[in-house]
Amino acid sequence: MTSRRVILARTRLLKAVQHSACILDAELTAIDSDGHPDFGALLIPRLDSDVCVWVFDILSLRGQDLRPLPFITRRYKLDALWAAVAAR
Repeated sequence: MTSRRVILARTRLLKAVQHSACILDAELTAIDSDGHPDFGALLIPRLDSDVCVWVFDILSLRGQDLRPLPFITRRYKLDALWAAVAAR
């Protein structure tokens, strides 16, 4: 995993949440050169691994608790957040 890739991933994630205070349900995973999860690479970084953040759900947005909402509604809100980030 190169430091440039880690910096780019971290920068994109921070851009996604910096203007939209939120709580995300996510998992950090290392992916090996064959595209398979490599959890050991999170402990011992390897040059052939990329780090991915898999975001599954949005639990809070701008101080509003979204957990009572149906999952599909939260998913639409999460998609809208990512679309807003991509448009910047």
